[in-house]
Amino acid sequence: MKLHFLPANTGDSLVLEDDKNILVIDGGMPTTAAALRGIINGKNKKCTIVITHQDNDHIGGIVQFLKNRIPGEAFDFIVNMPDLHYFQSGNKVSVGDVNSLAGLLRSDDVIYPAVDGAVIEVGEFKLRIISPPRTVLNKYKSDFEELLSAERSEQQNISRKVSLAAKIVDCDIDKILNQRKPIKSDFINRTSIAMIVEANKKVMLFLGDAHPFDIDLALGKFLGKNEELQCDIVKISHHGSVHSTSSKWLERIRCRNYMISTNSAGAYDHPHAPVLGAIVRQAYLHDFSECNFFFNYERVKNAIQFVNVPYDFKVSAIFSNEIDIERL
Repeated sequence: MKLHFLPANTGDSLVLEDDKNILVIDGGMPTTAAALRGIINGKNKKCTIVITHQDNDHIGGIVQFLKNRIPGEAFDFIVNMPDLHYFQSGNKVSVGDVNSLAGLLRSDDVIYPAVDGAVIEVGEFKLRIISPPRTVLNKYKSDFEELLSAERSEQQNISRKVSLAAKIVDCDIDKILNQRKPIKSDFINRTSIAMIVEANKKVMLFLGDAHPFDIDLALGKFLGKNEELQCDIVKISHHGSVHSTSSKWLERIRCRNYMISTNSAGAYDHPHAPVLGAIVRQAYLHDFSECNFFFNYERVKNAIQFVNVPYDFKVSAIFSNEIDIERL
């Protein structure tokens, strides 16, 4: 079982592949469509596409891919809100009311809605949807224009600097990454699908851009009071943003392998060093001897510097566009 960790610019695009099935999780920016096509072409495998949410750096490559699909291709789709609409303008894909996603689908495509508690089987892959909550989806649908306006306002207030300077990650185990409360401009990310994927005795956690408040609630519902989720690998939420990870939900996870998808060239300067430090802390406190970070861009991996690493503990930054899940 392979995990393709595609270079998706500032976004996410991951592809799980076994002998019979391909599971696409987001498509990155529109330019990622060619890489998706390269993986899917010429393989007689059932292909299922998960669209975690409607941000252009997750859905852009999917829309571009579907605009150029080969005759006879049919896909299953797993989406958070099948009735929302999408449009494309230049290189940006946004939410809107011009052309519905249905306009890109064919009669033999199948759409599965994903809300917390759903279990969807894709061949040998079992997907346990832990987020988004129905309450968040209902709020998003009812107040769509107001919430979209809040996110656009936040985008305009962000400094557009680009930085690939060295990121100094303090691994001091006494430092806590606190969880912030959701704000109005978080809502598109709060609709993101987060899911546990199980296959061939491996457990993988994919968090899309889910909010830490919702991740914590989801794990609380999924796990027993003192139970922890043992994972072979975790895709960290929102490209390693400090606003999307907290020590609170990390305490519920037993894992030593983490993926962060970003080219670090956006306005937010992902990943944020405190997130990596908090992950190292939790791996150490869960009695692992090492913590591994997988990056899909080599320049991002090269910019990471770890300091104050606990004695007799190893932290590795690894660049890879293909991960052998069986060897984790």
